[in-house]
Amino acid sequence: MRAKINSLLKSTKILFAATAIAVCLAGCSIVPKGSAVLSDTYIGECKLKDVSDQYDGRYLRITAKDGRGGEKGGRQSHRHSYAHKHNDRLNETPNTQKPLGTDERASSSAHMHLLKADRQTPTLTNKSPNEVSHIRWSLFEANGSRCLPAGTIVGYIGLDVPDGWSEVNGIKDVYIRISTDDLNTIVSIDTNHSHNYRHEHRFTTYKPKPNEGNSVRSFRPGQQSEVVPVVHGHQIGSSTFEGSDVSGATEPLLSYFKLRFLRLNEKTSSIPRGVTILYTGKGEPSGWLRLDQAATDPIDGTFLMVAEAGTKREVVHHHTTHIHTMNHGHSVITETPTDSDTRRFNTGSNLPMATTSHAHEATLDIELTGEQSEHLPEYVEVHLLMKK
Repeated sequence: MRAKINSLLKSTKILFAATAIAVCLAGCSIVPKGSAVLSDTYIGECKLKDVSDQYDGRYLRITAKDGRGGEKGGRQSHRHSYAHKHNDRLNETPNTQKPLGTDERASSSAHMHLLKADRQTPTLTNKSPNEVSHIRWSLFEANGSRCLPAGTIVGYIGLDVPDGWSEVNGIKDVYIRISTDDLNTIVSIDTNHSHNYRHEHRFTTYKPKPNEGNSVRSFRPGQQSEVVPVVHGHQIGSSTFEGSDVSGATEPLLSYFKLRFLRLNEKTSSIPRGVTILYTGKGEPSGWLRLDQAATDPIDGTFLMVAEAGTKREVVHHHTTHIHTMNHGHSVITETPTDSDTRRFNTGSNLPMATTSHAHEATLDIELTGEQSEHLPEYVEVHLLMKK
């Protein structure tokens, strides 16, 4: 009997030990599955996996939407379209009336023509990069890790710096960009920019009409008779781009969540309260708080920014798109009309009349506003977990 009891106790101990091992394997990791941390050096201990090459050149953008963690988005550059039309009038010609005699069959009245642009060359500007000032750090997955090595960098929400950690100093107001090289390099970028843009139109002139403000009188010996306009048209002789071919400058801004960051001094198997890590999993793991869903100031759609040592966190939202304006114009000159453009008087002797040799000019000057364009840089979406 005693042998059976001892055997049963032994089996029970083995079962308890196996269960404890299984539970530890599933839940004894220092951070939840789907977690990631940062570093400005290579950290090979504690089974961390360097995944920087998968997200090289991408910024960290916070999302509150489950299942979006690890998703990529954004663009390396942007440009704008200035699709537009011109409708204007050519300048008025002076009156050049001539008597109608056997040797003179021409007369002309002061008149204008409608000018339209119905085609244009491509309206896209050159590209400008979607880059902002940043610090270059590596990204490491921490799935199943029971410790964190020295050099690990995490966010922090709290007042005092916990034992074993030191605050990242000498860095402020820069975004975090994942990189495989030049680690801990700060790159300052002026986001204020403009775009180059040149194009041409196909212009068309239209024949004058009485109701378009034209002065329509023609001289005859002894009287002046009201007449319809001398019907004629013009070909475009030349069209020259005028004004600036550079848009006005604009400084697009990124929404940000400014946060303090700590660096681990020595390897540890525990994490103090207030430590904030990156997370790509779903739900809210036990013992952790999803900041992207619980923050008083919503941080969804913001980019992670490094705050100056000792400062409080800050959330600022900006538009994701921007526009540019541009001073823009064309100078147009017509050719002279042909003799085939003739009409007769609507009263009198029906003598033929033709236009005198003349040309028109027009200077078009308007301010264009380009289409909205998104300036979000390439990014990877992450959640933020804070240790309770």
